[in-house]
Amino acid sequence: MKRLFAALGVAAFLLGTTPLAHAQRGTGDNGADVPKHGRLELDAISPRVVTSDTTEIRVTGRLTNISDRKVSRIEARVQVGQALASDDKAYAALTSTVATDQSSRWSKVADALDPGQSARVDFTVPLDALKITTPGVYPMLVNLNGYPEYGGQTRIAESRMLLPVLGTSGGGAAPPAAPATITVLWPITDKPHLLSAFDSYQEKRKVLRNDELAKALQPGGRLSNLVEAVEEAAPKNSTVGTSLCFAIDPDLISTVSAMTTNYAVRSGEQIVERSASAAAKQWLDRLKDVVQGRCVLTLPFADVDLVALSRAGLTDLEKLSREKDSIVTEALSAVPLQHVAWPADGVLDARALADLDETVVVMDQRGLQQNPPAHQPVRVTAAKEGVQTGPSVLIADPIVNTAFERASQSGSLRMQNALAAIAYRAGAVGKTGGTVLVTPPRRWTESAEELTALLRATGQLVEGDRLAKAKRLTELAAVYNPGRTVPLNYPPPGGAREISPELTNKVLDARNTIRDMVNHMEEDPARKVRPSALTDPLQLGLLRAMSSAWRTDPAGGAGANAEVLDQVAALTSKVDVVEPPTSYALASSSSPLPLTLLNDLPVVMKVQLNFSDTPGLRTEPLEEKLAPGGGRQVKVTAEVNRSGQFTVDAWLTTPKKGMVLGNPKRLTIRSAAYGSVTLGITLTAGLLMVGMMGRRVYKRLRYGPTMKKPVEDMNERLPQSEGT
Repeated sequence: MKRLFAALGVAAFLLGTTPLAHAQRGTGDNGADVPKHGRLELDAISPRVVTSDTTEIRVTGRLTNISDRKVSRIEARVQVGQALASDDKAYAALTSTVATDQSSRWSKVADALDPGQSARVDFTVPLDALKITTPGVYPMLVNLNGYPEYGGQTRIAESRMLLPVLGTSGGGAAPPAAPATITVLWPITDKPHLLSAFDSYQEKRKVLRNDELAKALQPGGRLSNLVEAVEEAAPKNSTVGTSLCFAIDPDLISTVSAMTTNYAVRSGEQIVERSASAAAKQWLDRLKDVVQGRCVLTLPFADVDLVALSRAGLTDLEKLSREKDSIVTEALSAVPLQHVAWPADGVLDARALADLDETVVVMDQRGLQQNPPAHQPVRVTAAKEGVQTGPSVLIADPIVNTAFERASQSGSLRMQNALAAIAYRAGAVGKTGGTVLVTPPRRWTESAEELTALLRATGQLVEGDRLAKAKRLTELAAVYNPGRTVPLNYPPPGGAREISPELTNKVLDARNTIRDMVNHMEEDPARKVRPSALTDPLQLGLLRAMSSAWRTDPAGGAGANAEVLDQVAALTSKVDVVEPPTSYALASSSSPLPLTLLNDLPVVMKVQLNFSDTPGLRTEPLEEKLAPGGGRQVKVTAEVNRSGQFTVDAWLTTPKKGMVLGNPKRLTIRSAAYGSVTLGITLTAGLLMVGMMGRRVYKRLRYGPTMKKPVEDMNERLPQSEGT
């Protein structure tokens, strides 16, 4: 009995201390290992940037109970840590959990939430309660505690971010010794949408593969948000507007321009007609107005994967992708920046860099060895043949890039850490001087509110040279001698994200086919259609198939690749041998073989007619020039050396047995004629027969028909009479 009471006492003690343990764990800042019972979706932190005028911070959002237990007595507070004092601390704050020991008082959120229920979060924290007395960037935690059913107090949800503080009640930050400059690339890109067709020259409207682009151009769409944020927070007359350089994909501009007139969209196997898009025209006009008088950087057409093209030896496609500045110039009345490149993912290998032949390249720090400081340009050792050093490299800020990369994991207020990282780097670089180069994700999907907040926060840094100065990319790229020279580094993750060799090899084969076709085409004087009108759309289609957008969407890349390969096959199928309706009957050993060759292209095509090796038939390849728009009958000299029926394959190629055109056709030939060999044998046999017959006649004439046969054998035994 005593043992029973003792066991009950221990159990009661353990049960009694469990709530205390939960309470101690829930109120500390070790929330990384705490099971979360709720989901916190923040709507706003106001203000996003603290200045000397700020007296309080307001937090608004929504909490949802995602557990299977009721949670009671829910409270919230804000906690902050020490200001970031080094790049290592900044990386830690962006990628892991850091201490946030200074906290405000608890504010009530809700009495209780049943599973699945939500409650509004809205509370205010006096800035003095957080003991923030100096400017800087502070780790911040929005912490929600509660009492789950059958348990004690614990953290039920949290949201971590960085809080930039430009000033406090004691005053703003002291002017930096050497103010940093800030340059921002603003990408206007999307994945390819336009279908490439060799016969598009005669179509008055273009065909898109889906309706996604139309949605992105409408108010609230991704591309509309990018323009709206600049209109709202970085107009042309603003200081922050000076720091922007618009990185624009010519393929996107070409596609949107096509949508301003009648176009079509593929829906399954159907092509659905669309009238001119008002949203497309409005967006194009807005973008044109926004970029006037500002820096414009033209990306390679379709933002192609330059490294994958270089590895495949497709330097002609690389060159073509960089020759489409005129699309941007004509549509937006802008003058693109020359000799500056910004490759996808910010990394290149040595061969791709040499193929680029640019004087300035924007790259990530991970694309360089020796980790050179990001705030100063460098020169790379990789260079094309005959040149001692490579181009200048402007290094995208790695800490800001880390914030962008983690934005997709931060839930609401996705750009908060990015704007805080810019503020931190501006302060850090301001100690020695240099540039903070901001390179957002190529195809970011942020809302107009988040993009506007990012630009406004950047504007707060540069207005009045408070912490930094705005600098145009044109000025940044004009550095003649950047000083330090470092080797390239092509990181393994960069290679892993490339367009796959399987797709690249298919593009290589298609490129070779197109090149061979155009080399054997001629313009027809009557139709006046240039061969390039057929092949140029397909070459642009190959660039779309190699877009860096497919690095994160292999299925989309395979689909785009298949589409253009189908069009290349359709082009070659327009030149073919017409299959005869019946078999051919040859009356003699050298009767001509009539065939009809088809050219359904609007240009003259040089071809060669080929035959398979068939016993009994000998032919010679035949080269012809086929006029456009129909069939032409040719007569092929064929020599047969046997009679009977046999089959032979006929097909067209480009001259000198180049690329196959159309499909091989099987011909059935019946021959009743003697061939030369058969005729020779027959004549020889006839001559022998005539000779033998002549010999016999000669003997008859010489010896006469009644003359006895000469005794051939004198010892021939005479017949014996019967008897003894």
